[in-house]
Amino acid sequence: MRARWPWIVVGVLTLIGLLLRLHDYGQSLVGDELSTLWIVENHNLADTVSFVKGDGEITPPLYFILAWLATRLGDSPELVRLPAMVAGVVSIPLMYELGLRTAGKWSGLASAAIFTCSPFMIYFSANGRAYSIMTLFLIGSTLAMLAGARTGRARWWVLFGAGTCLAMYSHYTAAFVLGAQLLWLLWACPGARKPALISTAVAAVLFLPWLPGLLSDLDSPTTEILSAIQGSGWTAKKIGIETWAFGHPLMLPGELPGSAVMWAICVGLLIGLASIVFRGLIRAESVRESLAGIPKEYVLVAVLALATPVCEALLLLLGTDLLGARNLTASSYGLLLAMGTIVASAGMVWGSVSAVLVLGGFAVAAGKSMEASAGNPDFIGAADYIEAESAPDDVVIDAFGAGLSPVPLAPMDFYLRDGQPLYHLNRPSTPPPFLPFTTVIPSQDKLLQRAFRQADGRSIYIVKPDALQISSVDDPGHESLDPTQPHWADRELILPRGTELLAAEPFDSLDPPTVLVIRASVPQAKQGQQEEAAKAASK
Repeated sequence: MRARWPWIVVGVLTLIGLLLRLHDYGQSLVGDELSTLWIVENHNLADTVSFVKGDGEITPPLYFILAWLATRLGDSPELVRLPAMVAGVVSIPLMYELGLRTAGKWSGLASAAIFTCSPFMIYFSANGRAYSIMTLFLIGSTLAMLAGARTGRARWWVLFGAGTCLAMYSHYTAAFVLGAQLLWLLWACPGARKPALISTAVAAVLFLPWLPGLLSDLDSPTTEILSAIQGSGWTAKKIGIETWAFGHPLMLPGELPGSAVMWAICVGLLIGLASIVFRGLIRAESVRESLAGIPKEYVLVAVLALATPVCEALLLLLGTDLLGARNLTASSYGLLLAMGTIVASAGMVWGSVSAVLVLGGFAVAAGKSMEASAGNPDFIGAADYIEAESAPDDVVIDAFGAGLSPVPLAPMDFYLRDGQPLYHLNRPSTPPPFLPFTTVIPSQDKLLQRAFRQADGRSIYIVKPDALQISSVDDPGHESLDPTQPHWADRELILPRGTELLAAEPFDSLDPPTVLVIRASVPQAKQGQQEEAAKAASK
């Protein structure tokens, strides 16, 4: 029992991690997840791989293959997240094992606990993209490398090569960590060089079939769009690094986990690091001897944590900007492992102080990530409200979801299941990828007018973001507009004369949607005829 208690703790952490991730698993799909879902639902498996190889995606195909298989298990759109969820939960006990192999039992427990509570890892464990499975295969490759170097057994080198290959088929940024840990092995374990190089060569050969896809992705115009989204300049890069280390991919780190929590974690890490340095200097006769006494496994931990940010910083200096929170994910497990190692290696007294600040800070961050205000825009709640309140012939106008999607699929398409007439504003009519100067967006005015004509005096449900302003044609500045028709003006929806607002229902979440219920008191065609008659009579 005494020897098994760490695994009991790991089991509890895994259960906590599962519950935290299940909370996010049930939220509305948004953003790039919609691209994953659209691709796997509209293509067979071979065509899915072929589509991913083109400009529609700039990632390797493994997650799409797994998502294609997962979505065949049922009708729930959230099944597209199942591979990420499984990978995210399985990674927790593997983090303990990795910490155990590099810095000991306490490092493994601390690292697994931080990984469990990291908002960054929680989010990507319930997100239908490749980041979580990439992390799983990177952890697996590192563990297999250490086991192979320690035992010399061929099976570990087979697993090392498999993990290396699968990580590369998950996400291209895995190459930074894979290359860095191989360099560490060549330095630290001379006896393992030959099998490591052979395994890596086999993995490279197995990746060769995707080389045309890699070259196509490197030349894809969507890379410029993603670079623009992640931002440039010192402030954007600072926010990206803080988000990667402490925060949530969809929120500013000052909001989640918050500046106070980030400071607490940083102070805890500094206390632990200072204690480690001080203890090392006391034991050694010189700084050189102290540095020489650093275990090679500790160097590996640092390599795993720094490989991606250092490589992406160097690429940025050369003119290729990959440095953003999501693209740093490959080193997330290394960073969290480094944090756990610092906490566990700081000694009883200062290590306890460090643990309270670091582990407590991440626990608070995990709690904040569970709040409704940190969740994806709640299209599920909006759809449930519409289905509960609307009549079958009422019309729904989605003025929100299409703007969050890189493909012709919006959340209301699958969350609204009662078959009400549904109109999407800002949905391109051309196929993806939606690129500048080539994407065609139909006239919003004509779309609105068709929706109002179909409603013909019945209720209209409008799903809108906070940024969308609602006004009337009778408001100042709209004198030139046709008063009998709805109009669209950038971030403003202008309602026709005689429209009555019946209800406005907000749904608390990050960038919360609001459902407006409106009705034109007189059907538009009749209203137009009455106004024409009134004008004629006045003449």
